[in-house]
Amino acid sequence: MANERAWLSTSRLEALTDGIFAFAMTLLVLSISLPDDPGGKGYMPNAELEDLILGESHRFLNYAIAFLLLAGFWMNHSREFHMIKATEHKHTWINILFLMFVALVPFTTALVGDYGQDWVAWLFFGANILILGIFLYMNWWYASRNRHLLHADVEEERIELGKRRGLVVPSAAVVSVAVSLAAPSLAGFVYMLIPIVLMLPWFHAGKKPEKKK
Repeated sequence: MANERAWLSTSRLEALTDGIFAFAMTLLVLSISLPDDPGGKGYMPNAELEDLILGESHRFLNYAIAFLLLAGFWMNHSREFHMIKATEHKHTWINILFLMFVALVPFTTALVGDYGQDWVAWLFFGANILILGIFLYMNWWYASRNRHLLHADVEEERIELGKRRGLVVPSAAVVSVAVSLAAPSLAGFVYMLIPIVLMLPWFHAGKKPEKKK
């Protein structure tokens, strides 16, 4: 039997990741819906249509938040695999479990669209994002713990930076769930703070001094 720790190419895992992300991000649009002919008139006056669209603005917001969160996860995953030279059995399973929860995001997004005033809906959405963040963090931690899956030229500073950045989204998910207990309508806005937090110097690599000529 082949050694389960034998190194494997990352190409097929990356291809699977791209496909599932593309599928999940496309399905997110199904979380946006309007009632069919609410007045039973067989048609919808323009004024009613405008009111219906405005009344569903929270669904558009939830769609945008979920889409951008998935985009962020995909970008971070791609960035990590740019520095990962190979994978193996356990590392592959970390990624497969990560992708399982990527595929769940359209459902939890639709849940907060339908029950956005209920903290339980935000609990499920937040748990989904939290688990995604944990698995993405584990992906980087496992690959870099002994540098056994990394390219030789990856610097230690880059490894620690990846770990720090990997904690931001899970932390935001926990805060969002906490906010939903008091004000469910504000829970989604917590995720909008992620780009602002990531702009802080602690989440960026320091500039190296220029070499003297």
